[in-house]
Amino acid sequence: MVIGAALHIRAIWRVLLTCTMLTGLSSSLLADAEDSLLLENHSAPKADRRMQEPTVASRADLALPHVLYGEESLPEAVAETRRALITAATSGELSELAVALKGHNDIMPVLDDRPVKDAIGFWKSLSFDGTGRDVLAQLLKVLRSGYVVVNAGKPDETYVWPYHGAYPLDRLNPQQEVELYAIMTPREVKEMDPAEGYTGYRIGIAPDGSVRYFRAGD
Repeated sequence: MVIGAALHIRAIWRVLLTCTMLTGLSSSLLADAEDSLLLENHSAPKADRRMQEPTVASRADLALPHVLYGEESLPEAVAETRRALITAATSGELSELAVALKGHNDIMPVLDDRPVKDAIGFWKSLSFDGTGRDVLAQLLKVLRSGYVVVNAGKPDETYVWPYHGAYPLDRLNPQQEVELYAIMTPREVKEMDPAEGYTGYRIGIAPDGSVRYFRAGD
């Protein structure tokens, strides 16, 4: 019985010793694998690591359009049309605006997404009180703001008022934000999505003085 017990104890001892050795080997193998993985990651080319990191183009990288004020830098034909439009807006008569907008144009400039046959009726339909005078006031505010030149030197070169229509809203400085509030109500500004841009009234005039469009919206 003593011999049997001794053999039994020796068998248990061998099992425990084997388990210990296997555990140590497993830990060693796991450590070696982790070291190998870390070494592989650190030795990978930097270009490959950059490809794994998503990058988003920042609007801060976009060049800002040059904002101008007044008439000094305007072609004479554009300045003449601007003055005529300001005179029409201050008259309080939609008919005066219709004449000034047509100006050098053979047809009425773009006023909406769809063709507009009756410009005066259309402006009255947009008006808060049905007279259309608030539309004239909007035009006056827009034309007295700053402007930018879009597509300069190209066939579709256009002088655009206000400059906010071609300027990223999330990059306006404090002065430009004040100028935006001078054109739109705080609620209208708050409701605009910077990704979609300015949605208020804007007007575009070609270098020859013809009006390309006068409209609101994006």
